[in-house]
Amino acid sequence: PQSPCTSTAKSEVSAHSTMAALPTTIGFVGIGTINSAVITGLCTLPNPPTKVVLSPRNAQKAADLASRFPGIVTVASSNQEVLDTTQFVFLAVLPKQVPEVLSSLSFTPEHFVVSLVAGVSNTKLSESMPTVPTSNIVRAVPLPPVKDQAGVTLVYPNSPVPVALFDALGTAVAVDSEKTMSKMQVTTAMMGTYYAFIHSIHSWQIEQGVDSAPASKYVGALMHSIANDGKLAGTEGFDELILEQTPGGLNEQGIRELTSAGVMDEFKATMSSIDARWSGLAEASEKRPATIRDKREAKAKLMWAAGGFMAGVIATVAVLKASRK
Repeated sequence: PQSPCTSTAKSEVSAHSTMAALPTTIGFVGIGTINSAVITGLCTLPNPPTKVVLSPRNAQKAADLASRFPGIVTVASSNQEVLDTTQFVFLAVLPKQVPEVLSSLSFTPEHFVVSLVAGVSNTKLSESMPTVPTSNIVRAVPLPPVKDQAGVTLVYPNSPVPVALFDALGTAVAVDSEKTMSKMQVTTAMMGTYYAFIHSIHSWQIEQGVDSAPASKYVGALMHSIANDGKLAGTEGFDELILEQTPGGLNEQGIRELTSAGVMDEFKATMSSIDARWSGLAEASEKRPATIRDKREAKAKLMWAAGGFMAGVIATVAVLKASRK
């Protein structure tokens, strides 16, 4: 059985099955959507933390979490009280709030800080928390499904306790640099694209006369099962999943037609432009690589200019046919 929490900041851990020891007393400074998801995921574990202390910054969310998890979650009177009663602390405030929030707090060398603040480097965080050893500052990028212990979280640097914690909430992926974290973070912007993709499949089903309810249930469950194959694919990428599709079969036809139409190139080009925007470039669209579609359209324009009306018509028809293959 877990020992009761003391009222002072004390390093308390409990064994989590097959993982490193997890903190049993955890503090949260800032209670937004992601922190709420992390708290929900932690409090619904088979062996939840003994005590979770929330800052009062978002009173409504804090009160809601305290009412949902009585006996575990308490709301402190101030951010400093969170630090005074816990050593393992999550920080999740807006980037522009970091200097103001951290300058008003007194940290100790014993504090361990997991930052969920977007776009603020460990170096910048360390400058604002000079008493906290740099080895005790970790950045993490969890996604909302951590509330169901089904989320994937980027962690930098590779630190055993945060990695074990986020493995308990789904899957933790530790990376070796903030540059790598930034590049991998771009992939999260494909979440909305994925939703739009399954929406298009659902819409097609309805257009074919299938009722919305069974179509929605089937498409959602099918995509979930397919995605699980990707999760289990291992560390060598996804070539094998593609190659196992029967040559000349329906799945291979889908890959061939969409690849020929430039859809896969468009995905990568969009990720490049999102990466440029994420990196702070004002004209992100200018960093978007040319795709098959762009090259075909450019060729058609050249033929219009060089060959006259009929050559342009032929080139345009060729572009349209190619996009439908």
